[in-house]
Amino acid sequence: MKHLKPAILVPNEIIFKVGDPADKLYFIQSGSVEILTSQKEHIVTLQDGTLFGEMGLISNRKRIAYAIAETYCDVFYLSKEAFESVANSYPSFRRHLEDIMEQRKAA
Repeated sequence: MKHLKPAILVPNEIIFKVGDPADKLYFIQSGSVEILTSQKEHIVTLQDGTLFGEMGLISNRKRIAYAIAETYCDVFYLSKEAFESVANSYPSFRRHLEDIMEQRKAA
């Protein structure tokens, strides 16, 4: 928990775009975030209690989608460095995120 940083997002704020470095993992406390393809087509709307941004961190690649705040959002994020520290200390956390990533790829 000490590694989590709070942030407030406003409607239509671009959180990340295709090609950006994958430098954070986000946790939505409240609000909604839309994930779009590289062609800006809707993939999914994420709500309270959901995380996102794991694909780029785990695969160590640049962002392959857009994330845009639909509403005001209260989020917490882990920087890439903090993510690596936590994932190394808690391998089950990394496995859990890998499972989420695989489920999202399959959907």
